[in-house]
Amino acid sequence: MFEKISSKRLKLILVFKYFFQLILAPIILGLLIDLLWFIVGIIKFDLNYMMDDLFGKYIILGVEVYGWSLMIGFGYVVGLANILSVLPFCKLILDCILKDSEITKEIELSNELPAYELQCIRESKRFICDTFSRKKNAELFIYDENKTKYRLFWNENYGSYEKAEQIIFDGKKLKISYFKRSKIIFRCELIK
Repeated sequence: MFEKISSKRLKLILVFKYFFQLILAPIILGLLIDLLWFIVGIIKFDLNYMMDDLFGKYIILGVEVYGWSLMIGFGYVVGLANILSVLPFCKLILDCILKDSEITKEIELSNELPAYELQCIRESKRFICDTFSRKKNAELFIYDENKTKYRLFWNENYGSYEKAEQIIFDGKKLKISYFKRSKIIFRCELIK
């Protein structure tokens, strides 16, 4: 299922995807809202008024902030839906730093759910950076017989879709390799 990618490369890709989801996307959203606010303000008022509004200081709860920082802050408020992703992201970083982070074991599949901790407009592509990608994705939580939750983030670039579909939908007994702290699966085989 993950025959085209190594565990180290998958770690780096997932760190980037989580970083984009948690840090860059709210900044970009805030800047887009700020740009829209600025253009509407220029049309409705004038350039000098909007420059004062954008770079002017506001006192909020005793703290001086600039207008543009309020809009970036708005992007983070909108991005609060991804607050559940912060802990897995921190655990993934620990898995990248520490050496003893890979475990292999056999599990019996008991349940599958969508990765609800990642919020995006498109439910089929839960990472925001994959929104416009044409590659097939699978973002799932897989539960074993002990109700332990594992994260499966698969992309068409990682291996064949037919294999992934067979494992995800037909598999009851799986041999998985995963990162110890974040429990993200990087190898998965169907046991007959």
